[in-house]
Amino acid sequence: MSWPLCVERMLEGDFGFTRQCKEDWFLVLDDIGAENEKIRELSTSKLFAILNERQHKFTVLTCNYGLADIAKRMDPRIASRLLRHGGSVVDSTGVKDFNLR
Repeated sequence: MSWPLCVERMLEGDFGFTRQCKEDWFLVLDDIGAENEKIRELSTSKLFAILNERQHKFTVLTCNYGLADIAKRMDPRIASRLLRHGGSVVDSTGVKDFNLR
């Protein structure tokens, strides 16, 4: 699920999918941090709420930030939730992108 599209849906008043995000046993959220800077506060608060409810469930987030950047640019509590309860973070910062030739 594209996180910027999720945030757009929230701005339109559609919060029903956030309940599903909290309940599904496996969730993938793509492009965390790619949403518009003007709506970052809403995005950050909802992402924190979802991650806080998803403890002990499989969650995959993709982002163009490393963990330190997530803590600095978004919220240190989000970075903490990614590591809590044995979570793994794969930081591929600096890895060559073979799609950009």
